Amino acid sequence: MFQWFKKVVGVQSMGAVRSSGIVGHAHAQPRWTPRDYRSLATEGYQYNVIVFRAINLIARGISGVKWNVKERGVPLDSHPLMALIRMPNLEMSWRTFLEKLVSHILLSGNGYVEKLLDDDGQLVGLQVFSTEQVSLMSRG
Repeated sequence: MFQWFKKVVGVQSMGAVRSSGIVGHAHAQPRWTPRDYRSLATEGYQYNVIVFRAINLIARGISGVKWNVKERGVPLDSHPLMALIRMPNLEMSWRTFLEKLVSHILLSGNGYVEKLLDDDGQLVGLQVFSTEQVSLMSRG
């Protein structure tokens, strides 16, 4: 069936080949990653260049989307939400905020955002938390 391939490539028969088996040295037992967020994120994100690149490309792509607040199709530049989009908190830009949030969602499946309120209860900022910084408690 592959005679044409052998002719094109020029492969000649080597005759019978005998394998002595696959040699593998396994002196140690497998080392499993602990089942906590920090360990899994470190192994899967920091030590795996493919996962690192994929998550960063997705996060940067999403954070690069231009956000606007519109009412009936008219852009509202002075809307309070635009202030949050420009600067969600004192430590980061909107782009950095979204990159961080999307990265947490992709790594752990969850993204947590805290609303920062002033003394009057008005929304003045947003803060991203990683999964390991949050513990859920039931009410009741």
